[in-house]
Formats: sequence, structure tokens, C-alpha cells
Amino acid sequence: MRKIMSAVLVTAMAVSLAACSSAPAETEAPATTAAETEATEAEAPESTEAEAETEAAADGEQQEILVAAAASLQYVMEDALQPAFEEANPDIKLAFTFDSSGKLQTQIEEGADVDVFFSAATKQMNALDEEGLMDSDTIVDLLENKIALIVPAGSETGITGFEDITKAERIALGDPESVPVGQYSKEAFESLACGKRLRPRPASEPT
Repeated sequence: MRKIMSAVLVTAMAVSLAACSSAPAETEAPATTAAETEATEAEAPESTEAEAETEAAADGEQQEILVAAAASLQYVMEDALQPAFEEANPDIKLAFTFDSSGKLQTQIEEGADVDVFFSAATKQMNALDEEGLMDSDTIVDLLENKIALIVPAGSETGITGFEDITKAERIALGDPESVPVGQYSKEAFESLACGKRLRPRPASEPT
């Protein structure tokens, strides 16, 4: 089962070392037991993949790492992290797929060929870890999310904080079912006891 690395980009280089030794020409190879044969066959796919990566490195080919990241990270990933990482690791190229953390979780569960996953919340990361799809040792809390309340310029609603949210005619927020910021917003409304006074309605639904 393929396991995905999370949160931190780690470069791994496989090096094949061959030990040189002289052996008698007429020495017979020991008989291979059925258990040894099964073990060898079970390890074959992993060995083949490692050998392919080693050959690619020897041929000077670029290794590609696919990073699945929350959509809110797109600009910093592409504008800052990717150039810096590829400059420091010229033999590695980063490829990205951006979406909501919930959708990325689903894609990984369905077999997406992802190497590194950056989630905007621990919920999706923990779910994948429980399913055995993450390398647990690589899970790291890197960043902190904070929700922000923004009102239009020139607004006369008198909204200065979340406590005044019921004064708004319309509220736009991420989908609580799939977007972490939507989940955080919903929790904030509930903690302020105003959640029940807000009538949820999709932004695309006419008023």
C-alpha cells in the first residue's frame, strides 16, 4: 500500500552499493527455500522502483514530486516555495494539485498518485493516517489557520466583529462539509450562540 508523506518535503536518494568479493569458482549456490522465494517475490516491486529511481538519477533525469495542497496555499507554494526548493534541489521538479482539503482527501483515498499532502486542517490528515495512507512519522503541524471577518468598503451595517454577524444581509463562507475555513466559521458562530439565527443558503441560490 502506497503511503503518502505529509506536511514536510523530504528528499530521499536511494544508493545501491555492491560489495566486491572473490568467491571460489565452483562453489554451489545454496538451495532456496519456498519461504525465501516468497520473500524475494514480495520485495521485488519495491526493489524495482528503487532501482528505477537510482537509474534515473544516474542518467541525469529530473525526479518529479507531486504535492497535493489546500487551495489557500497555492500562491505561496508556486511563487515562493517551489523556486526555492528547485534551486536547492535541481534534480527534483515539483508538480502541484490544489483543491479543498476534503476533496484532496477523497482523491488520495481513491488512489491519486500523491507524494506529499498539505492539509488546511488536521481532520483530513488524521482520517488518512487512520486509514493507513499516510507515513505517520512525517506528519508535522507547520502553520496555523485563523478566520477573518471582512466587510465591504463603505459598509454602514455597523459590523465590527463576529458578535455583530447577524446584522449582515448576506454571509459568504466556505462549505463546512469540505473546506476547513467553513468548519472553523461554523464553530465560531456556534460558540457565539448565533448559529441558529443564521439561515444557511448557498451563495448561488437566489434571494
